[in-house]
Amino acid sequence: MERCQVLDLNRVSEPNINSKHVVICIAGFLSEDIDKTEEWQNVKLWFKHAQVYALTWTSCAMRDFFDQYSLKKEGK
Repeated sequence: MERCQVLDLNRVSEPNINSKHVVICIAGFLSEDIDKTEEWQNVKLWFKHAQVYALTWTSCAMRDFFDQYSLKKEGK
């Protein structure tokens, strides 16, 4: 949690939809740099009458993973 500087819940469904059914979409740990509201647009088609939200959190981006861990040469 030290690295988690962003924790934001963004509405994906239309603002006029009010329901007791709420869907929260959470992306994986390598998707920090992806627009979550755009990434989860199809979910609102599956759950037409539910309120759909996308969670944005400080995880890791694929570029960070390769820069910091995978592609570093030993000793550098």
